[in-house]
Amino acid sequence: MAFHTIPGRLLPLAALCILLVSCIALCVEASGDKLFVVPNSAVGSKADCSEDFPCSLEHALAVAGAEAELEISEGHYDGNVVIHANQTGLSLNGAGASLTLIHSAGLVVNGNEIVLDVRAEDFSANRIGFAQTWNESNTANVTAQIGVLIRDTAIGARLDEVLVLYNSSGDTSTSRGVVIAGAPEVELKKTAVVGPWQDGIHLISSSSKVKQGLVDGATRIGIALINTNVSASSENKIKQVTIRNIGDGSTFGTAIEVQGNNNHVKEGEISNWGKYGIHVCGEAGPDKCDPCHYSAAVEELPDSDPLRTARHTSIKGVDFFGEPGQIRVCDGGEETKVKRVQVIREAPEEEREVVVVI
Repeated sequence: MAFHTIPGRLLPLAALCILLVSCIALCVEASGDKLFVVPNSAVGSKADCSEDFPCSLEHALAVAGAEAELEISEGHYDGNVVIHANQTGLSLNGAGASLTLIHSAGLVVNGNEIVLDVRAEDFSANRIGFAQTWNESNTANVTAQIGVLIRDTAIGARLDEVLVLYNSSGDTSTSRGVVIAGAPEVELKKTAVVGPWQDGIHLISSSSKVKQGLVDGATRIGIALINTNVSASSENKIKQVTIRNIGDGSTFGTAIEVQGNNNHVKEGEISNWGKYGIHVCGEAGPDKCDPCHYSAAVEELPDSDPLRTARHTSIKGVDFFGEPGQIRVCDGGEETKVKRVQVIREAPEEEREVVVVI
């Protein structure tokens, strides 16, 4: 029998092969396998993230590698989830957006309290919810509360049948439901952003899509399409999205604010939007809209700076359910195209309560 020498011992070749196979199996489990998750109260003493012995969410995230699939059972979970850059292709799969719900545990890092912080490429979340709650006692430490943050490294991230919920009766002026912070090719599908977030979705991105979703209850802006680079083109698409109950219902609130170039809004429904249904930013148009809610960096630019004017916005097939006098489209941009837009005074039948399957 052949032997291989290691310090202080002789190891048979057969035994060495067994060790290698075991190591490979462990590596596969961490990178690419399914990890099964249950609430902490249901975790047993033999928990190894297998289907028979599911583990906690915290443990599964700690051992998950690239391409891992976390199958998260119905229940409420407490945590501030970070998907690290080396966890490429990781997915969080729940039992339903209102059934598998991850609540912020109140962790504040550099002034930000984030429920889901995505830093990895090709991440996906499916049939799962993320909930943020305003903590009055933590006011001094928090500069921003965010439901889902998709960072610039998270190229190609996907949310499908996801609920992003905000429970608050306090100050919501620093809250954002979903922020796509520079990553291109992101897709939000059947995603519901619900509650008094100051802004529902910030799309600081290019070639990204928001479709078949819902934004309900934001206190300032439903969706903001933002371009922070004058030489770049956003090319984002908002399609078949229902936006409602934005602002105070009369003088404040914008369903969609377009701050970037070459963005497209198609086949959506907007109701009870406050002041503007869709606001195309800039001073070029005849409507003389109120100023947009630009980022601090853009606010510092002179009014003549081209970055302050949205160009080539396309608005097509959007239905506005509103009262006379409400402004459906306030166009201050350049070369805006508006086609097949109608205003309907009555609210849509059934108020589209079942827009997202959760």
